[in-house]
Amino acid sequence: MSGKRITRIFSTSLSASPEIVFPLLCPTKEYDWIPTWQCEIIYSKSGYAELGCVFSTDFGDASGTEIWVISTYEKNKEIGFVKTGAHHTTRYNVNLIPNATGSIIRWAQEITSLDDHGDTIVDKITEKVYNEKMKDLNRLLENYILHGKTINHNEPDHR
Repeated sequence: MSGKRITRIFSTSLSASPEIVFPLLCPTKEYDWIPTWQCEIIYSKSGYAELGCVFSTDFGDASGTEIWVISTYEKNKEIGFVKTGAHHTTRYNVNLIPNATGSIIRWAQEITSLDDHGDTIVDKITEKVYNEKMKDLNRLLENYILHGKTINHNEPDHR
């Protein structure tokens, strides 16, 4: 079998500098700004994001349990992950570029199926689906930057 592979990229502006944003791109700190975030740290000397940190996620969806390894860690510039589950694997890089109003954040994922079920998962990650997911994620991140808390779905949306 030959796996299917897609690449998805999404970029947007944030109102904070890379020095503010980068620490939030951490499996431990994501609890602060992503209301549905769940992970289990398997290995980290510091308890936070670092090169070689290993953690797992399971959001109860078609992907099942996934193991993440931080494969790139360039403070305030780039963090990269390799994420593997039963049906697909993902190379996931997040880059931060300073600009006059804060930063540009660039989310890039290369997703490869490992079996027929993975092919189905990959087929469903269209540009439109990916862009909507990333817009939602960036809305949560920007809200946290501006208000210091995650969006509570019982409060007005701070878009």
